[in-house]
Amino acid sequence: MKDWQIHWEDAGAVLTGTRILHPFRHRFSQGMTYVVGNNGAGKSTLLKLLTGVVSPFEGDVHFTRRSSKGGREEIPAREVRRFLGYVPQVFTGYPQMRVEQYLRFVAIHHGLARCIISEVLESWFRHPTLAALRKKRMKGLSGGEQRKVGLVQALLHHPHILILDEPFVGLDIEERLFFQAHIQRIAHRGMVIMSTHQLEDISMEGTLCILEEGNLIHQGFTKVKGTWLEDFFAASVK
Repeated sequence: MKDWQIHWEDAGAVLTGTRILHPFRHRFSQGMTYVVGNNGAGKSTLLKLLTGVVSPFEGDVHFTRRSSKGGREEIPAREVRRFLGYVPQVFTGYPQMRVEQYLRFVAIHHGLARCIISEVLESWFRHPTLAALRKKRMKGLSGGEQRKVGLVQALLHHPHILILDEPFVGLDIEERLFFQAHIQRIAHRGMVIMSTHQLEDISMEGTLCILEEGNLIHQGFTKVKGTWLEDFFAASVK
């Protein structure tokens, strides 16, 4: 994968007259980035700005990647979507579709060759927890089941950039480990940005961005366990 970067240039967000994110500058790079903070800190809004679901009130968010000539080139947002996987905090899909039908639709939308789509879907449905969902309608899924389908639709086209909003809510330990393995593979060769307020979601080393009341109060590299991070979660993140 080409070396992607996301340039957050003093972008901020105001929704229905309320300041949600204050402007700041940051560069998201290859590997894993964890966005942490209390509920209401602005995590979901930050991810929506990254995906283009919400436009910045001020500032700019743009994407670059390494060009064939060795420099960096800016990539238009409409083209970035081809390389992007996204799991929003609330995921429903198309309620009337069955899970397999919906995932096939997503695969086609992302440009997977039709000759391999069935094989790709079968590789996911081999996992028992997903096989049980295959023929269910999207509108009949529980919250945890919706989350699993949301993760699959974001991962099945092997995105270069993966953006996840509290992705493991409602999953048991086995399911969490299953999806963490897939997410880590993306992080090793591309970019993953994941929001969480749970310490157990932080499974690999990466960059840490801490939000508090819409302000970026910390950005830096962190080791996973045995550091001040555990104390921070215990004292601050709920």
